[in-house]
Amino acid sequence: GLPGDSEAYVRSLFFDFFYFLLSYFFYKVGPIVGGLLAQPATKYPAYFSQDGLFGQFPYALPCILSFALGVMSLFICYFMLPESKVIIPPDKP
Repeated sequence: GLPGDSEAYVRSLFFDFFYFLLSYFFYKVGPIVGGLLAQPATKYPAYFSQDGLFGQFPYALPCILSFALGVMSLFICYFMLPESKVIIPPDKP
C-alpha cells in the first residue's frame, strides 16, 4: 500500500479534482434548471394557471425545488450517515 503521508496527499488530490468537477457542473446546470423552471405559468400554461400560486409568484417554483432538495439532503445526511464521534461513558465510582 501507500505510506501514510502519500495516501493523504493522493486523497486530497482526488478530493480537489472531484470537487472541481462537481462545482463546475452545478455552476453550469443550476442556472439552466432555474431558467427552465422560472415563470412556469407563462412557459407551461397547460400545467400551471396564471391565477394560481406560480402565476402570482413566477420564481417560486425554482425556490421551492431548491428548498425541497436541501431539506431532503439534510434528512438523508441526518438519518443515513453514521456517527463518527466515539462517546466514552464516564467511569462509575
